[in-house]
Amino acid sequence: MQSDHTDAKVLIGLVGFRCCGKSELRKIISGLGYPVFDTNSVKTGDSDADQIPMDEILHRYGNNTSYLLFLKSALEVFANSNRGILFIDSLKAAKDSHVLKSLFPNYHQEIWYLHASFKTRMSRYTNRDIRTNIRTGKLEDHDSALEKYGILELIKESNEILNMELELSEVRGLVTGLIAKVAKEHHVQD
Repeated sequence: MQSDHTDAKVLIGLVGFRCCGKSELRKIISGLGYPVFDTNSVKTGDSDADQIPMDEILHRYGNNTSYLLFLKSALEVFANSNRGILFIDSLKAAKDSHVLKSLFPNYHQEIWYLHASFKTRMSRYTNRDIRTNIRTGKLEDHDSALEKYGILELIKESNEILNMELELSEVRGLVTGLIAKVAKEHHVQD
């Protein structure tokens, strides 16, 4: 019997506000054996890159459009050297979705929105970023910048919404089911 699965690829962009659980989801996905491209993994060479506002990031690295333009070569290597379902952590601006579609027009694409309440995110932000001096800005300011550049449009485009306030074992179960659904829908070799 011949399999209906192909060598098709699916790019799934993760979307969410700061401290919504993207890092934890990235660990879960990697633990399940799926490749994840971390958009923060490519160094800019600028010592202030972790501290500058979204406006400056897009100006310096994204032609005032999308940070993914700066990552184009690294994204192409990632996509070309992996197969099946691939994840990108994360999309931040509305134009990111369009850039991915232009870079990879033959790949199926989805967006998964990771939701956590502001209270939960603030707790994570305080414990992870403020206490360790990774960041000093207000969480609200970062949220506002993401909204300015269209994260709400990405959320509206999302194919799935994940509740990142669940226990991680529950999130893992949900993700396992969603990956199986995507593989079946797009005839992807799992």
